[in-house]
Amino acid sequence: AALGIELQNIQQVPQPGGEIEMGTATGLSFAIAKMKLDNQSARSAPLSSLEPIIGRRLDGILGHDFISQFAIRIDYANKSITFYSPDGFEYKGTGEIIPVNVLEREPFILAEIVPVGSQKGVPGKFKIDTGSFGSLGLNKNFLDDNDLVKKGQARLAVTGEAGGGPTTGFAFRIKAFKIGKSLIPNMVIGATTESGGFEERNDAGTLGAEILTKYNVTLDYVRGRMILEKRKDVFDAPIEFDMSGLQVRADADTLRRYFIDSVLPDSPGAECELQKGDEILKLDLQPASELKLHQIWRSLRGPENKSLKLQIKRGDLIFEKTLTLRVLI
Repeated sequence: AALGIELQNIQQVPQPGGEIEMGTATGLSFAIAKMKLDNQSARSAPLSSLEPIIGRRLDGILGHDFISQFAIRIDYANKSITFYSPDGFEYKGTGEIIPVNVLEREPFILAEIVPVGSQKGVPGKFKIDTGSFGSLGLNKNFLDDNDLVKKGQARLAVTGEAGGGPTTGFAFRIKAFKIGKSLIPNMVIGATTESGGFEERNDAGTLGAEILTKYNVTLDYVRGRMILEKRKDVFDAPIEFDMSGLQVRADADTLRRYFIDSVLPDSPGAECELQKGDEILKLDLQPASELKLHQIWRSLRGPENKSLKLQIKRGDLIFEKTLTLRVLI
């Protein structure tokens, strides 16, 4: 709207979380660094509801139709992306090549989940999603069909936010995840039980950035492959769940004020009597306004037994609480 772009074919489109209004714009030009692409098309979507969740402005998403025009190297270590012409691209590194199958404009790989208490992996078809914060997000049908959560196994109810609205699910621990020759042990993953109908799909779920950032990643969909180069400095870092029991999001206006959105029962946050709507003013004496949302998340993820001093504002009252983090699942 701000650019004065005229939309066509406006309609309500089902998305994870619910329906949203989407339209199509054609004849656009995109410029990234020195690269310019003409005669491109785009879909419109209301993305502002995601901004408090990710803690930054979001003007758009580069999707599969854009990505598939190139060979793309994502260098997470140096925070850079390199675009290569697919015709002239030749990979000369030592990374592992993972076959990619593109189905209905979505890229999938085959990988395995090893459940707790099992020696055998369960194979599944996982969609590559570089924009997903999580490690793995399983679909309900794959979860139910393969008995991945054993009777009596701990799980934590969690809520999420997708393009179409809120989602519900739970987090649980698996023994390992195998992708290619790599084995990532003892990690916490998520499963979606309600997502506006999108929790029931034919694939296993989503492979997100929490796993992908353990590598430098090359996406070469023209040749049907993804290439993974292990980052030795971070590959063995554990994938854990939040250890505070607090779900924190930014305010929509400034994205520099942070509020508690929910508190898990029987968690350090609940034991400190923190409440939904409390504002975090300071984290370990540092003003929260000087932090980004992902820095707050990282602090709340551990390590176990770490103590965090929070300055909290509730209405006109300002007080301090000390959280001692612990594994919740």
